[in-house]
Parts: sequence; C-alpha cells; structure tokens
Amino acid sequence: IGGRLGYSIRGTLQSQSKAFVDFQHVAR
Repeated sequence: IGGRLGYSIRGTLQSQSKAFVDFQHVAR
C-alpha cells in the first residue's frame, strides 16, 4: 500500500508540476 500510495502522490506532483511549467510558458 505504501509503495502504491507514494507512486500515486509522485505521479500527482509530476502532473501538477508539468501543468505549472506549461502555464508559466504560456503566460510568458
């Protein structure tokens, strides 16, 4: 469970960071 939860959180953070970078790129 711990490993799966960590993987899920990591995937969420990666998706958010990617969206944030894309937003920054568009804003600029």
